[in-house]
Amino acid sequence: MVKPRTGLRRLSLQALLALAAAAIASLVLFSIFELFPGLIQPLRLEGIRYLGMRSRYVSDPELVFVPRRTDFVFRGRTKGDLYAPGLDVDIPWREVEASYNDLGFRTNSAEPPYRVMLIGDSYVEIGNTDQDTLSERLRAASGLSTFNLGRGWYGPYQYVELFRRFAPEVRPTHAVFCFFAGNDIEDLLEYDGWRRGEGYYDFDLGEADFLGRYRIALGDAGRFLGTKAHRLRRRLMPSDRDEGRPAHPRLAEVQLGNETVPIRIRYEDGHATADRLNASEEWRRLRSLLDEFQDLALEQRIRPLVLYIPTKLQVYEPFLLDATGAAKDPVAPNEALSGIAAGLDLELIDLLPVFRSAAAAGELLYHPYDTHWNGTGRQRAAEHMAARLRELGS
Repeated sequence: MVKPRTGLRRLSLQALLALAAAAIASLVLFSIFELFPGLIQPLRLEGIRYLGMRSRYVSDPELVFVPRRTDFVFRGRTKGDLYAPGLDVDIPWREVEASYNDLGFRTNSAEPPYRVMLIGDSYVEIGNTDQDTLSERLRAASGLSTFNLGRGWYGPYQYVELFRRFAPEVRPTHAVFCFFAGNDIEDLLEYDGWRRGEGYYDFDLGEADFLGRYRIALGDAGRFLGTKAHRLRRRLMPSDRDEGRPAHPRLAEVQLGNETVPIRIRYEDGHATADRLNASEEWRRLRSLLDEFQDLALEQRIRPLVLYIPTKLQVYEPFLLDATGAAKDPVAPNEALSGIAAGLDLELIDLLPVFRSAAAAGELLYHPYDTHWNGTGRQRAAEHMAARLRELGS
């Protein structure tokens, strides 16, 4: 007969051994994934945030990250980056087929010499097909050859670095710095933090040492399993508290012509004046980057331009019926950017007025459950840019 205290010690020892074995196994697996990140996707472990980032990107000393894969075709489908099952709406999937060149950017249909280079974030990168991107729609609308340097999650620092790296080779006649009002200032602040060793959003690709990255991956794996367990519990044991709860605090409705359209809003604006924005440290930094962009362009006899991309809220604010959590009368940073451009003698193409005019005519320019433009929005942007380029004699 085993004494109770002896049995308890044995169980404790077995538990410690099991924990030690699990820790060693997880460390070995992490080491394998660090050495062979190509294994992550086939094993369907991209839902673990760190592993997902590791499988898709590699670190870069100036750009923070670059894609691991280049020269490939992505095929998939989406309902939008703002869609969630809890919204209790039924919307169709959008099929996406997007090809990328050997630089990791969207494929260009034009051949050199290039006339217009577009540099920006996902607004420049995204398009459901290769013909649907902003650069390709601009080519069709203007007849000018275009070159796409758009990459999601990049911001003003990366835009200048992309121009520095690729402009001498591409040698466009015009370069467009595409500023997105929703998060480009936040991207700038994240980049400053990354340079201080604080990380850039979720892109922890090499800033920490090996054990630091292991702890990050372990924490992400715990959150991933916790989320899976929570969803399984709600599916198997739905609670009365789940009934009737609001879908999301940032859902709104806009009046477009005779139609009421529900939309989901991500980015909101405060009430600062343009002068106050331009006096802030982050906007002064933006001005410095635009100044650097202009100097680099003029050195290579390239005409620099700035494109202002408004948020969904900025465009639809005059037509909102209700928007819980959305600021009323938001300040559009286009006024602040206009002041910077004027001071630098930079040509600014502001999409906000033309987008509001189109919205007033009943046009839906953004996917209701996505941050980004739909095809109509990209087309309106391309047509307006083409008209401005013609005015400039391009």
